[in-house]
Amino acid sequence: MKRIVKVLAVRNDEVLLVRQWRPALNQTTVELPGGKTEQNELSYDTAKRELKEETGAIAAEFVDLGIYQYKNLEVQLFFTNKITAMQQQCLDDDEQITVEWYSLEEVMKRIWEWNDLRITLAVSIAVNRKLLGGIFNDC
Repeated sequence: MKRIVKVLAVRNDEVLLVRQWRPALNQTTVELPGGKTEQNELSYDTAKRELKEETGAIAAEFVDLGIYQYKNLEVQLFFTNKITAMQQQCLDDDEQITVEWYSLEEVMKRIWEWNDLRITLAVSIAVNRKLLGGIFNDC
C-alpha cells in the first residue's frame, strides 16, 4: 500500500497551500503540501520533511489528524500552527510548486473549487478539534 502524508499548515490565520502541475490529472492543482512516506520512515518525519521541501516551512510541532484509506492509498493528515521559519524550497527535479497563502475565510469559500478531499477533511477535522482560530472561534 502506498503511504502519503498531507499537512494543514496555518500561520497568522492563513493556510499554506501549494499549486502544482499533476501530469496524471493533466491539470494544475491546489492542495495541501505533502508527499510519499519512504520505506521505514515515520509519518511524522515525512510530514516535517515534505513541508520543508515543498514550501520551505519549518514547523516545531505537528498534530495527527488521522488516517484514511482509499483503494491502495493510505493518507495520514497532520496539522501545524507552529511554523518557526521559512526557507527556500528544496524541490525534486520534476517538481514545479508554487507556495500560496490563503486566509481561512478564502479557504472556506474555495474549498469545493479546488476539489481536493484532503483539504476538506483536514479543515473539517481541525475545525471539529478547535485547532483553527479566526473565523472559527465561535464554532
